Amino acid sequence: PKYDSRGGCNAIIETNSNTLITGCSATIIPESVTSIGDYAFCGCTGLTSIEIPNSVTRINEGIFIGCTNLAKVQIPNSITIIKDFAFRRCSSLTNIEFPSSVYNIGVGAFWECTDLATITCLSTNPPTIQSDTFEKSTYNKATLYVPESCKYKYQTAYYWNNFNIKEIGDDDVNHEVGTKFSSNGLNY
Repeated sequence: PKYDSRGGCNAIIETNSNTLITGCSATIIPESVTSIGDYAFCGCTGLTSIEIPNSVTRINEGIFIGCTNLAKVQIPNSITIIKDFAFRRCSSLTNIEFPSSVYNIGVGAFWECTDLATITCLSTNPPTIQSDTFEKSTYNKATLYVPESCKYKYQTAYYWNNFNIKEIGDDDVNHEVGTKFSSNGLNY
């Protein structure tokens, strides 16, 4: 009566709160889940992609920490906060897109994401981040794409100004907002 695994989702869900407590590499998060517990997928090295449903409003602490093969994450427009260490050691992530709804990204959220090369932030106002939300090497090598006419805001925002910043559509790469990921994790 306390837990379920509704609809064959391959996860343990606390029934009363609709909180996904533990997931695995084969988990499909149901729309009825409103929260994902801290560290729910921690160390799940078999997880390669995940789609977070619109019913979830925050990515809690350490949810995907150590998911070293996680290459694709779809963050919905319902997410407002990405908590501390949420994606730490997700070393297969090459790109990430933050919807315009995200206003805060926590400490170490993308620490040790060594292959992160493209970050797209759709908010016209830069979300709050910390000096160590990303590693120094990520600031040095990743390209940050921001909405048209918002480059100056990011260039003057703490820590975002460490990135190579381009407006979406600024370069020769056909970078489209809201695209789906291909099987190799690149936007098309």
